[in-house]
Amino acid sequence: MFEGQYGGSENAVVFSPDDGPALRWTISHTVHACLVRIDNCIAATGAGFAGTGNYRRPAAAAQTTIPAVKRLIAVWTEAWDQRLTHRRKHALRSHGGYGSRGSAVVGMSCRKSDRYTAGMRVFSHEFSIRSDGHGHVIDLSDVVSEWLQSCGASHGQVTVFVPGSTASVTTIEFEPGAVRDLGEALESLAPSNRDYHHDLRWGDGNGFSHLRAALMGPSLTVPVISGRCVLGTWQQIVLVECDLKPRERRVALSYVGATGDDD
Repeated sequence: MFEGQYGGSENAVVFSPDDGPALRWTISHTVHACLVRIDNCIAATGAGFAGTGNYRRPAAAAQTTIPAVKRLIAVWTEAWDQRLTHRRKHALRSHGGYGSRGSAVVGMSCRKSDRYTAGMRVFSHEFSIRSDGHGHVIDLSDVVSEWLQSCGASHGQVTVFVPGSTASVTTIEFEPGAVRDLGEALESLAPSNRDYHHDLRWGDGNGFSHLRAALMGPSLTVPVISGRCVLGTWQQIVLVECDLKPRERRVALSYVGATGDDD
């Protein structure tokens, strides 16, 4: 839970991080009641009484009631204005984690920390690479790693994308046996020697190329930690050419995250 102290524990305001809807209703209801009470006090002061009905009291009491109600409004307003996400993060930083019920205790007057996370930056790059046509698999791992180093990448993620509908990007152990197995598997899934509706309509003869590329997908996103892609020992980033003929492929790289200057 979050707990704020204003002049003593009897004035504590307590709510949990997941109490957004309930807190919103409570604040709205409380502020409305307070405003009505103030209006009644002001309206009745000249007549010798402050308020009507259950709020009826001598006008002199309005001098203490109005400031007290205003303070109460300020408490609820501040509680609502401070974002719950900020308070959770501040709790983790100040108290080392959540309590036994997944809760944390944070003073409602806590100051905003200067920085929640390292600065996020975006870098992009494009390069061209020539394929030999149908079934050609190209290792892109070194190109991606070298580019991340040139950006000063630290912690974030990198996306590798190939524009076009007849090529794909994936990972595999880049060795002749695995590459050949991949080609045979793709031939089984989308045979190159059968008729496709795409071919009948356009006469391209590469209906199977589109299917293979669609099955594997045109992009891959990899986490980056300490400036390096988080890949297995025998896992490489590869471009798979699915088209019939050699192609000049564009490859787009995008890094989002912190750099060495932000650590």
